[in-house]
Amino acid sequence: MLLNEVSPHRAPAAAFLGVLLMLLLVVGGCAGEEDTGPPPTGAGPSMPDERLDGADEPDVRDDIAREQAPAPQAPPPRPAGPVRDGEAQGQDAQRVLVLVAPMELAAALSEVTRRFTADTGTQVQVRLAGGARIAAWLRGGMEADVVITDHPEALDELAEAGTIHPAGRALLAEDRLVLAAPAGTGFEVAIDPAASANSVADMFAGQFAMPSGRSAVGQAARQALEALGWWDDLSHRLLPAGDPRSTAAAIQSGEADAGIIGRSAAMLVDGLDILADIPPRHHDPVRYTALTVDDSPAAAARDLLEHLLSPDSAGVFEAFGFIVPGD
Repeated sequence: MLLNEVSPHRAPAAAFLGVLLMLLLVVGGCAGEEDTGPPPTGAGPSMPDERLDGADEPDVRDDIAREQAPAPQAPPPRPAGPVRDGEAQGQDAQRVLVLVAPMELAAALSEVTRRFTADTGTQVQVRLAGGARIAAWLRGGMEADVVITDHPEALDELAEAGTIHPAGRALLAEDRLVLAAPAGTGFEVAIDPAASANSVADMFAGQFAMPSGRSAVGQAARQALEALGWWDDLSHRLLPAGDPRSTAAAIQSGEADAGIIGRSAAMLVDGLDILADIPPRHHDPVRYTALTVDDSPAAAARDLLEHLLSPDSAGVFEAFGFIVPGD
């Protein structure tokens, strides 16, 4: 039999073997493929947005934005105090007192009000803001029992308009200005208006920090720079840093090579060198006036004012760098 001839008896077998071989190839190919399913549709945990990294870290620019932001239309409501069984809310013993004050006093007031609450049992909520913001809050109808301000003239205007009825006004404390620099980078400086206007500006190459003019410290710093003959050479190198505490932080971090701040702010920040005290004769005094508001029916408000003016509180303010009356 020739090789290219196929026996009629073997043809069906050959066909069957061919079909079987094809089936084996198809099954084998399917088994080698991995079923990965449909493409992902976004399920599963998402990666954090890198822009949020460090969002909880304080930044002096945040304080600048808050300081420059417009005053809220609606002032914060008065907090409600706890009520014991059988006692009506609104009694002095149950009333939470509202104390409104500049941010520069935050650390000292935290200790002063803690002692007041420990002695009397009366809770105090301290609300902090710049002088202009405090006036806007009061103008907007915010209820307050005691107000501390570094802009007493703003309260005088509100009193003349009948918005508030101040009573029991007294000088609480005074702050002094200092020239400061980051620790270890200080330089010798003479506080002398007769010295060359370039004598200070030439001693460092970076920016100069001072608080916003919205605060009494910032206004006094501008007056001192002008009186000392430093303003023209430093005004183009100013780093706007918001409130005095933010200014101190900017100097501490090296963002500014030098600056003028209140002594109280300088004492709250480690890593600062105080180069010199700015003589008070070169600027208006930075004074904090405390007063009660007649609209407050709480006798505890008068007690709080007396506590603020007490020798015990005076010691606290002095420890935080303030000058108290009689010093």
